[in-house]
Amino acid sequence: MNRILRNEKGIILILGLAFFALFATIVVFSINTVVSGFKLTKRSCDSIKAFYLAEAGSQKALYELRKNYSWTGEGPSSISWNGANKGDYEVSAAIIEGDKRRVLSTGYYPQKSGYSAKRTIEVEIESPMPPWFFDNAITAGDDVDLNGSWTVNGDIMYGDSIDPAGLGQKFDTAFPLLNFSQLWNMAVSQIKPNGQNNLYTQADIDSRKPFPTSFWFDEENNIPNVVYIETNLVLNGNVGTLGGFFVVAGDVVTNPGAEADTTINGNGTIDGVVYTLGDFRINGGGNGLGVTGGVWGRDEVRLNGNATVSYNQDYMNAISGLNIGFKPQIVSWKEIF
Repeated sequence: MNRILRNEKGIILILGLAFFALFATIVVFSINTVVSGFKLTKRSCDSIKAFYLAEAGSQKALYELRKNYSWTGEGPSSISWNGANKGDYEVSAAIIEGDKRRVLSTGYYPQKSGYSAKRTIEVEIESPMPPWFFDNAITAGDDVDLNGSWTVNGDIMYGDSIDPAGLGQKFDTAFPLLNFSQLWNMAVSQIKPNGQNNLYTQADIDSRKPFPTSFWFDEENNIPNVVYIETNLVLNGNVGTLGGFFVVAGDVVTNPGAEADTTINGNGTIDGVVYTLGDFRINGGGNGLGVTGGVWGRDEVRLNGNATVSYNQDYMNAISGLNIGFKPQIVSWKEIF
């Protein structure tokens, strides 16, 4: 009997030790799993922070190149918040393919020295004034859609598609963005004898401030009216004859992501050229509606009804003679691993 009891106690002790060993193994494994998960999560968070630091560097490059296209880079530069360093980025810019710049931006977290995470982005930036920019009756960054009794006298360039098919030519560069601050200042400085300038706010549109009726502000010196519109341009009814270089840009000077559409309904003529940061649409009436110089639309250009757009070399030469700056843009992006 005593031998049986001793055997039972031995078995219980062995089972207890085995259970304890199993429990200890599970605890150690769980702790290791938690610690590994914590480290993995931290590495992932640090990597994300490094990525956004690299993105910040690429945006800084775009900002600097828009001020000085000869800028070659900086860094390492720190990003701070409430006096605390949130990480570093380092940027270099090099010339490629003529006017393009290749920008390498690397983010380091928590700093370049002894970083725990590093991410690198490569972007190509271009200051696009393509050689054909002043040569077309219609230039659309997206689609061209022609419906009804439309007439286009001149060439068509488009970024995506055209309907009817088979017309025009597709381009694969970024749609050129103008120096809108420069154009805004031109419009403000063009004062008429009645004291009116060529800047049009929403309040001016609502109060029906009259538009110029001639393309020329100073024909003797080949200076066009620069009509800068800080909102959407919508013209309805018998619009008569309006003249100038119409820049429909919304509040892009203070809001870089702004856009503005141009919609013209009814009958009449714009004796000049229209550039719009959005869609351009003509819905011509029975007596027709047209633009005699040319149209640039960052998005879609659509002609409906009895609508005509014609190219005018003299008007385009006059606008080119304003020596308007073009804003550099990011045209490609990729991460380098």
